[in-house]
Amino acid sequence: LGSIWPSFPPFRSVNRILAITPLRALAMQHHGWTREDAAAQNEAIRKIQELQTRTMQSRFAEDLSVDLEAQLRAEKAEHAATTQAIVHLQRRLEATDTDLQVTRRALELR
Repeated sequence: LGSIWPSFPPFRSVNRILAITPLRALAMQHHGWTREDAAAQNEAIRKIQELQTRTMQSRFAEDLSVDLEAQLRAEKAEHAATTQAIVHLQRRLEATDTDLQVTRRALELR
């Protein structure tokens, strides 16, 4: 299934909003943020992006599952209809064979 998974881009808007630019880093230091705080924030953003990607993949998998289940139901219905048609044709063949045997016996008696 690996090849059917779409590749989802990360939250680019989150990156733009929370990107640690030099100016932002300076402002963060001014407000008591350390480099560790900035690194922790970046890690949190990365994890949020991972969760978003997983959520989208999960939704894709659910949609795929629903589609495959519908396809399976349709194929089972088609199989049942085909089986019924085969049974019907077998009965017609048996009836035709019986008629043929009756006709042969009648011809033999003449």
